[in-house]
Amino acid sequence: MTSANLIKINTTPTIKLSSHEEPVIHHQIASFIACDEYFTMYGQEMYPVYQPGQVMMCKELIDWDFIPFGNAFLVVTDSMRLVRYVKKSSCPDSVKLVSENSHFDTFEIPKSSIKRLYIVTATIKRCGI
Repeated sequence: MTSANLIKINTTPTIKLSSHEEPVIHHQIASFIACDEYFTMYGQEMYPVYQPGQVMMCKELIDWDFIPFGNAFLVVTDSMRLVRYVKKSSCPDSVKLVSENSHFDTFEIPKSSIKRLYIVTATIKRCGI
């Protein structure tokens, strides 16, 4: 087995909202090398496309001059961390955050309130035995 097939684990957190959060486990999997972060999905807002318990893999978007609207993103602000589709707003300084689940409202936030933005690139679904 080559080193490219191995999973490397780093328990140092990089996305933290508070000092009380548990560390985020980072994996480096050869077939998902373009991913920067991995986290477990919680909540029903993106159901049925993304389900609670799925492992979400994402890549940080560095250049915000071009946001590929319509894709799912992990959006990090000072007070929240959520997965939503990011869409254009009528205001150029804001974005719309849209849930897959119609029971949750669409809302807009100023781009300036977004601290980090990660595009969802892959998921791993957990299966029961």
